[in-house]
Amino acid sequence: MDKGYNVPFKLNRIVTVQFAAFPDVKVDDDQVNLETSLKFAADEQQQVRVSVSIRFDSNEKVFLLLEIACDFEIQSEAWESFLKPEGFIVPKALMSHLAVIAVGTTRGALHAKTENTSFNSFIVPTINVSEMITEDILLSETNGA
Repeated sequence: MDKGYNVPFKLNRIVTVQFAAFPDVKVDDDQVNLETSLKFAADEQQQVRVSVSIRFDSNEKVFLLLEIACDFEIQSEAWESFLKPEGFIVPKALMSHLAVIAVGTTRGALHAKTENTSFNSFIVPTINVSEMITEDILLSETNGA
């Protein structure tokens, strides 16, 4: 069993870092692209931040942007165990688990922000974060979550 799932944590805060909708962009349903990215940070309050950015475009014109950050407080003993001589290293399994929560949160935020608009039909699909996170994550402890 991967020890990353045994790390006690709690979701402390959800932040909408960015949201923009561009209703003037003509959306061609056959030409819709979705880009997704993940960013990670840590801070001195023993929090790991997972940020999920999504971008929908059609014919290379952006019509929806959203970035959601989820701050997770990590239990002290686990936090200390991440401190290694080479830096602050968070296990892949834990980061994948936190990323799944953050992606789901982003999906819900997109729904809430676009409810009762023509953009509500654009949904963040299920994302296999294990393909995006392939190894333990080295973070600077002062990245500022």
